Amino acid sequence: MKKVLVVQFRLNKDAARAERADIARAAEGRAEIVVVNALTDDVEWSAPASLLSGYHGVILGGSGDLHFDGGAQRGTPAHDMMYDVARTMKPFIAYLLAHDIPTLGICLGHQLLAYAAGVAVRQCPQQAKTGTFTVVKKCSADDPIFGTLPQTFAAQYGHKDSVTALPHGATLLAAGEQCNFGALRYGKHVYSTQFHPELDVQTMKERIAAHPEYVPEGANPDTLFAPSPHATQVLINFFTFVAQRAE
Repeated sequence: MKKVLVVQFRLNKDAARAERADIARAAEGRAEIVVVNALTDDVEWSAPASLLSGYHGVILGGSGDLHFDGGAQRGTPAHDMMYDVARTMKPFIAYLLAHDIPTLGICLGHQLLAYAAGVAVRQCPQQAKTGTFTVVKKCSADDPIFGTLPQTFAAQYGHKDSVTALPHGATLLAAGEQCNFGALRYGKHVYSTQFHPELDVQTMKERIAAHPEYVPEGANPDTLFAPSPHATQVLINFFTFVAQRAE
C-alpha cells in the first residue's frame, strides 16, 4: 500500500487526534498514513529528499493554534510560532513545489503553500468565516481531484486568514463569494484547499467546540454547518490519485 506523510500543526491533543482519525477514514483501503506534528516532533525539514524517501504523497493539515495574521499584533505566541514554522519548513515546502510531489494542503496547509510561493497571507474580514459555504468549481472535468465534482458544492470552513493573491504558476480550481481562492493547483500534483475536505457536519461541530474563538459573535454553532459530501470526496480523490499514480 502507498504511504502518505501527514503533517499536523496542532498543540491541542484532542484536535490532533480527531484530525488523524478524519484523514485515516478517507485513506482506508487506499493508502497508509504516517503522521508527524510540526509543533511537537523533531523533524529534519532541511533534508526533504531524505524525509520523503518511501512516501508517495503529503498532506499539510490545518491548525486552530497558529495564524499568519488573525488580526493579532506581532509578538503573540500564535503569530510568532507560525512564522517560525514557515521559516523552518521552507526547504521542505519548496521541495514539494519544485518536484511536484503529490500534495494536499488543507486550510493552514493551503496558506503555507501560498506563502512559500511568495504570496502574503492576511486576515480578510470579507473572506474569514466559520460554517458551511458554497464553492464554485473553476476547473475542467479532466482534473483528477476536482473534475468529477459538481459545478457548485458545499464545504466546511473555519479560518481567519486568507491567501491574498493567486500565486505565480498556480491554477484556480474553486472559489466562492466569500473565498477568492478556495482551491489551487501548483504544477500537476500539488493541491490545496482553504476548506476542510476531511470534515463533515458532526466532526466540524466537534472541531469548533475545541476552538470556540472561531465562532462568529452571536452565532449558534449548531446552525452553522450543513452536509458537504462532495467536499469530502476531495480527500478521497487525493488518496486515490496518489495510489494510482504510484502504481
